[in-house]
Amino acid sequence: MSADSNSDGLPDYYEVTNVSLDFDGDNVANAWDFDNDADGVNDAVDLSPFAKSNLDNYFQFNISTNGQTPYVTFQVRPNQTEYLRLLNKYWDWVADDKGTMKDLDKSAEDLHLVPMLNITANVTPNQADVIE
Repeated sequence: MSADSNSDGLPDYYEVTNVSLDFDGDNVANAWDFDNDADGVNDAVDLSPFAKSNLDNYFQFNISTNGQTPYVTFQVRPNQTEYLRLLNKYWDWVADDKGTMKDLDKSAEDLHLVPMLNITANVTPNQADVIE
């Protein structure tokens, strides 16, 4: 028997303290729910599988540190949540013997989509503080 009965990336002992618990109220108990908080992000890739927040298009961070390097973790969701299923998938490029994209190794894993996030800051750090 698997420790993760619905294969959502969370072991059952983590998401089930009460078998009937249904965090998002969708009538699917957390043990068998692939999206415990109904935010459109599968639990396997959700940084916060039991919490969701409002959608915002703009964020401002004011970070104060005690001299330590700050790290900020972002989790973004596309407008079309079905695109999340494309994460870390591979595709075979059709007609890969012609054009500029050729399959040299005869693999079926020709195309791999990796999500990217571009962040722009309006404050440039002092060069003395930059570690290369």
